[in-house]
Amino acid sequence: MKRTILYIFLIILFFVTSPFAQSDYKIELNGGRITSAIQSALLPYWDTGWSLGFTASKKLSKDIELTSSFSYQNFKFQKAFVIFPPNIDPPGLLREISGGENSNVYNFSLGVRITSSTKRLTNFFSFSGGIQYINQGEIFITRDYNNIIAGNFLPISNTSLYNSSNRNYLMSIVSIGAGLTFKIISKINLIVEGKLISTLKDFTTYPNISTGIQYSF
Repeated sequence: MKRTILYIFLIILFFVTSPFAQSDYKIELNGGRITSAIQSALLPYWDTGWSLGFTASKKLSKDIELTSSFSYQNFKFQKAFVIFPPNIDPPGLLREISGGENSNVYNFSLGVRITSSTKRLTNFFSFSGGIQYINQGEIFITRDYNNIIAGNFLPISNTSLYNSSNRNYLMSIVSIGAGLTFKIISKINLIVEGKLISTLKDFTTYPNISTGIQYSF
């Protein structure tokens, strides 16, 4: 699934940046923090993460740009977020989380930007839609208990995969955002953008703030 998303992005990127199309296009490399992620519904045991993304944009008119974006997001596992239901363990059994992996999220989207420019500064609003693939990390649970054999207590330990982890989700997403670019030198801009991303599964919304470098051809 991750390869399919990447192939779709590369195909559209080719058409966006094709020399047979209009020559007025830009590429961006950006990254940033993702706060209040999708923990409440789809990533309940992972905390605020970071993102790395690539965007290609093509000017359709003076104030409108078409964008194609791909981003990778990583969320850190938080052991303290895993809370077992009370009163389910028999006497002598101790359960604890012994480890966990980070979760990864892959976003691909197409959208438009509406821009307004001055000499060195460009403001824009963005609208986009696409798909999101979530790969939950594995969480490991260890059970320690005493087994009574011939009147003796024999400690036994067993580690297994927690059943509320290692799940995958594929869903549609939409986003709205705003940002600005500031010209550093000819053809190279600094770009800052904030987005509200909404999943169409459980209608979860989370913000993404990123900064990056934009190169204009």
